[in-house]
Amino acid sequence: MTTENLLVEIENGVAKLILNRPDVHNAFDDVLIAQIIDALNAIEGDPQVRVVVLTSNGKHFSAGADLNWMKRMAVLSEQENRDDAQELAELMHKLNNLNKPTIVLVNGAAYGGAVGLVACCDMAIATQRSRFCLSEVKIGLSPAVISPFVVSAMGERASRRYFLTAEAFDANKAAQFGLVHEVVEDETALAEQAQNFINSLLQNSPQAMHKTKQLIKQVNESSNIAAKASDGVNGQHQDVDQIATAIHEMSATASEVASHAEMTASAAQVSMQACVEGNEVIVKSSNSIEQLSMQLGDASSVVSALEQNATDINQILSTIQAIAEQTNLLALNAAIE
Repeated sequence: MTTENLLVEIENGVAKLILNRPDVHNAFDDVLIAQIIDALNAIEGDPQVRVVVLTSNGKHFSAGADLNWMKRMAVLSEQENRDDAQELAELMHKLNNLNKPTIVLVNGAAYGGAVGLVACCDMAIATQRSRFCLSEVKIGLSPAVISPFVVSAMGERASRRYFLTAEAFDANKAAQFGLVHEVVEDETALAEQAQNFINSLLQNSPQAMHKTKQLIKQVNESSNIAAKASDGVNGQHQDVDQIATAIHEMSATASEVASHAEMTASAAQVSMQACVEGNEVIVKSSNSIEQLSMQLGDASSVVSALEQNATDINQILSTIQAIAEQTNLLALNAAIE
């Protein structure tokens, strides 16, 4: 399990994992992450190991993600970046849910993802010179992978401030939040306090401690579910209020529609009466037209009779004129003779 970047020492039931990249302040990359996961998997299956200690060589615990690794990630595909993020998430999940008690020793700085490692361990001890910082937003990132574990350890209120401001805070402040349990003077006191925890843990039943860790997880998850359920009930109350308001508005709209319908019905009744009266006028007009037609028919007959009389009168006048001409002619002959 031991590699150049990760030293693994197992002695007297205690497995010590030592981050060994002091030249880059123990920053972790994809290679170191994979090595830590492999070591934890091996330790989890080793019944001889009863306690796990996570620590580091050098002046600082860890600077978080290696900048050179992040530069490499910048030119990787989206899927490759997802795979790297998934591997970091697997490390956090494995450390958080390991079947053995874990202790983290923080000497110096713990930045970025290293705060996630601290939050995932069951017990955390820091020295007075330790500094913590959730620095992801400074470089345009969000602490998405470590956030469930850090929020669980520090609380939502403190997380809101330090996730967003990226302020550094000291070990005493970290102890106030619950991120660390003990703050000691120096590295010597750090080792001594770690041994005190180890001695206590070795006196306990490994199976009982494993079951207790599972119990704590289940209680925490149940609390989260209850909180979500409470939020859901509050949301349902808001939904009911909104529905009641909507029903009231719909009722008012229905009243307006009824009023309009009543007015429309009255108008329709008036229109219908007008139609009836109009029909009566049309019938009367039709009768008048019929009578006029009959009268016109009679007038036509009169005109025809008058025309016939005029013809007869013309014939009589022609006859009279012919008789007059004959009379004049006779009178003329008589005068000649």
